[in-house]
This record gives sequence, structure tokens and C-alpha cells, in this order.
Amino acid sequence: MKRFTPALLAEENAFTEEFCKSLIDRFDTKMKPAMVLMGKDTDVRDANAWQVTKREDAELVEKFEKVFFDVNAKNWDFDLSNLRDIQVIRYDSGGHYDWHIDIGTGANKARKLSMVVPLNDPSEWEGAELLMKANPDEVSMPFKVGVPIVFPSFILHKATPVTSGVRYIVAAFCYGPTFK
Repeated sequence: MKRFTPALLAEENAFTEEFCKSLIDRFDTKMKPAMVLMGKDTDVRDANAWQVTKREDAELVEKFEKVFFDVNAKNWDFDLSNLRDIQVIRYDSGGHYDWHIDIGTGANKARKLSMVVPLNDPSEWEGAELLMKANPDEVSMPFKVGVPIVFPSFILHKATPVTSGVRYIVAAFCYGPTFK
């Protein structure tokens, strides 16, 4: 029997440091305050983000989609259809995202897998852990520039506050028929 894996690190060479830096350079000036389901609530989420659409960059969406489909085929075999959301996110000092799951209501009920990709080196910030909670224990996920962390969208997780510096990530979501 295959053991359920709540989160895993994808290939070391999924995205180069140069590619990650190019995303920061390209989208940092476009970012706006990040929202949660009911709008802006900095008690829950304090970050700035830019939503990249397939219309804006089909090649970028395809790169992230390939990682999702490859990791899914090796680990979960969920019924996936497409990647719909890519968010480039900046967490400044104090920035955080409290405990949440990525599957939700409306269009988000079809989210199957989530991905977090660190865009800048962890030496450039302090704090900002990515914590996962698939059982009573919290697990801190390691960060390495360009190495995706992929997990089912129903896994409880959070980004702890940045205590100094700035942390950049991509959060992406792959969709499929709703779980039944």
C-alpha cells in the first residue's frame, strides 16, 4: 500500500535561480495587497501579490503545469485538468499568511494541488516558515530557490511572519474535477 505524502519537494532543477530572479524583476512592481476570501484582512494574510494569467504568459503557466502533472503522476494520481492560478507573492517584514487550506468554495473547490516555489534565497529573510499540518504535528518545509514544494490543496498550512528581510514566492494551483 502506498503511504500518503502530505507535501514533497519536486526536482532540484525545476526552476533555475535566473528564472526565479526574472519573475521577481518582472512582477514586483505590479503587486497589490493580497486578498483572502472576504477581501483584504491583514490579520489573516499580509502580503503583496500579482496574479499571472495564461493570457499574460502561456509559457509560464505551461512550465508550472508540467511540474504539477509530473509530480502528481509519481505521487498521488489525482484527476487533474489544468493550472488556473499563479500568484507571485512578496512578504515584507511582518508579512504572513495564517493557517488555511487552498481548496474552498466557488472555483476554488476544484483545486487539487498547490505549489510553493521560493524565488529568493532564504539567507535574504528571517522567519517566514512554511508550516504544514496533515496530522497533529507541524512540519516546517525546507526552502531552496527554484525547488517546488507540492501538496494537496486540502492540507492545512501557513506562512509564519517574516521577521526581517523580504521573501518572494510563487504560489500556484492545479485544478480538476471536485473530490467525491
